[in-house]
Amino acid sequence: YTVSEADYQTVWGSETDFANCFSPAKKPASFIPGLLEEEFGISDAGTTTVVTYNYSTAEPVFGGGSGGDDPGFQPTDVVKTMTADGSEYTVAGVVTAICKQGYLLADKGGAVLVYYGSAFAYADYAIGQQRIVTGLGKAYGAALQLSNCTADELKGTQAVTYPTPEVITGAKLDEILAKQSELYTASAGQPAIYATVLAKDITASDASNYVNFSVEGATTASGSIYQCTPLQKAALIPFNGASCTITGYIVSESSGKYVNFIPVLIDGKAVAPYSTSRSGMRKAASVAYTTLSDVYVSDGKKWGVLKNSVVLSAEDYAAMGVSGNLSSSQISKYLPIFLLNKYPYAQKDDYKFVVLNYYNGSETVKNYCLKATYDGAQWTWSTMETAMMQFVCSYDKPSGRNKWIYDPSIYITLAAGKGASSTEFWQSCVNWVYENYDVPYFKSESITSGVGYVTSFGNNEYFAGTSAYQCNVDIRPSAAKKQVPSVYGDMADEAIQALVKSNFESVLMPAILTKTYPEAMPGTKVDQYYVITFTYYTGATSVATARYKVTAPGTFEFTDCTWND
Repeated sequence: YTVSEADYQTVWGSETDFANCFSPAKKPASFIPGLLEEEFGISDAGTTTVVTYNYSTAEPVFGGGSGGDDPGFQPTDVVKTMTADGSEYTVAGVVTAICKQGYLLADKGGAVLVYYGSAFAYADYAIGQQRIVTGLGKAYGAALQLSNCTADELKGTQAVTYPTPEVITGAKLDEILAKQSELYTASAGQPAIYATVLAKDITASDASNYVNFSVEGATTASGSIYQCTPLQKAALIPFNGASCTITGYIVSESSGKYVNFIPVLIDGKAVAPYSTSRSGMRKAASVAYTTLSDVYVSDGKKWGVLKNSVVLSAEDYAAMGVSGNLSSSQISKYLPIFLLNKYPYAQKDDYKFVVLNYYNGSETVKNYCLKATYDGAQWTWSTMETAMMQFVCSYDKPSGRNKWIYDPSIYITLAAGKGASSTEFWQSCVNWVYENYDVPYFKSESITSGVGYVTSFGNNEYFAGTSAYQCNVDIRPSAAKKQVPSVYGDMADEAIQALVKSNFESVLMPAILTKTYPEAMPGTKVDQYYVITFTYYTGATSVATARYKVTAPGTFEFTDCTWND
């Protein structure tokens, strides 16, 4: 949970005289339990959440009318002289754009991407913030960056005036990509370019951090929105497959094809929060703060700080010289030093739960937990498993509101194709049809007799269409009619297909689920479902999902199937 501006307004008791942080007078532990109860209710005992918040050691001073400029703030003229040689730079400038992994900081000489990576708390930043940042000059994808930041201080806020944007045509986009390729080869980078472009064929989805688009007239280059924030993505999704005007900063290139943009305006609308109104109206009190995180735990009655826990902050990663996460080797190298420095008076057998962002070699696992124990000389640790569980939103009568609760539903995907892992499941379906229909009704004496619904191969049937050979459900009317003309011979194709589907949905699958999962129990606070995803065949191959509600121990009731949609 990240404490929001609205939360800080509640903490300070005002929508105008407030600061975006806690302070010695407004201690986090005094307010965060109430915020968590409002957000999550009182969760089951042992439920934990990582809470990220801002904290200032100084008390804010309120008042002063409109505007928020620090009168002593003077932007530097550094960006135009920066290089990607790893030298340390200090830039004083104004935040002019924000993405999910960093922000644009503009001084007198230009704008540079201040890069933090996946640990970046983008919700804490706003257009118009005056900041003084110290970091290393580097380049990634031809974009000049200020990274490995050791200091990032908020000084105040101001209204932002943008330069006249450069209009990007297709030819210009190709030219920029070619220049970026040269810089990339030379391990160099350039400051951000403020530009506007007519983006066509936008491909936006909730699943991707990037939104790609084309520019008319470009022969080699395409555009891409770099590391979208939720606000930016929400503004782009309505234009999916269509066009809109994007104004913002050109930063890096990727895959030798995409020119990456960080937007300020999409179709003329702002897509980042402003620390002041866009006309320069009054803001929250300016005060320097540090972004921290703590682990809170519910005891079933109230929320409180989890004792013996520590969450690595952006400053901790910066001090280690890493970009927002730790690999296994970096954990072994840096964590003992971090714990010895943070807890110099630790005694033998003391322990800490350490929460960090762990890079496992392919992706960053956030809120990864280690239990570190002090043996009297050094810290050692064991891995705490990180699990993913599904939750559903359900109306809670006692509280009169919706609450998120654990979803006990079981999701089963049956692989298709010859020799697939689901073969045994499908054969049990064929066997059930043979035992419950072919033997009593068709007097079959062998599962390979070909008498009845089961074919002479003994591994597929046309009562419900299940096949242990193809590991799918065959609902072709022609195949069913050929196997059992005495049942289907006089029926229309639509009626045959509807009957086979119905047999699968309401007769066969409930029986097989009961046989396979006799221990299944109905849900208490929320219904328990078994959700089956399978492949079916009509002459073409498709995938469907059927849901079955557990109504009594080991008893399944058909709810719906997507092949009927």
